[in-house]
Amino acid sequence: MLSPLETLHDVIINEHFPKADMKLRRGVHISSEDGVLYGFLQDALEHLEPFYRRFGAELIHRSDGYFYLLPRGGGLRSQVLDSAEMLVGQVMALFYLDPSTLANSGTVKVELLLEWLTGMLGEETAVMMLNPRRKKYLETAAAKDARKGLFKALGSLDRLGFLSFHKDTETVYTRAPLMRFADPVRDFGDSADALRRLIQHGEVLVNDDEDLFDDREGRSQEEE
Repeated sequence: MLSPLETLHDVIINEHFPKADMKLRRGVHISSEDGVLYGFLQDALEHLEPFYRRFGAELIHRSDGYFYLLPRGGGLRSQVLDSAEMLVGQVMALFYLDPSTLANSGTVKVELLLEWLTGMLGEETAVMMLNPRRKKYLETAAAKDARKGLFKALGSLDRLGFLSFHKDTETVYTRAPLMRFADPVRDFGDSADALRRLIQHGEVLVNDDEDLFDDREGRSQEEE
């Protein structure tokens, strides 16, 4: 049982604060699946909200069951996603909303993701979107390139707590923070259908999280 968190001092000296703080500052999402860290943030929320505002950031607690830190032009660096990561995030949000995924314990196999992407977008478009630094599509390397781009995007989304990617079994476990990718279409009635249309047209939309996406010019170029 957590010790009472009556003051900011109680929060900071709590054993769970360093780990939670480091994760949040790195852009990691802490969800109900994270157990004790999520419970700690729930108990400490009233003290941590003004604490992080001093650093120019907002501690967001979403009703879907997760926390994240949103920089508001202060001293904390924003975490940004490239177009491949945004695409995969949108697709995984679509799977998260699908009742069949819930019936399968929230798991999605990589092979199913690849089949879905190539079926929805066409192989060439899927490969180029999953490898945004590539300038040329090579049919002979299409399958390899698609897997490489997908694995890279899933790894990044895993590090940020959007999902859990088990590379050894090629299995992806959906998590509540994926709903951030569905935020722009939540008011569209059938959000899953609206999200599907965005993916089909290769569109990326965000609401108040403009810092979630850019083209990461600072990244190292992939080998052509």
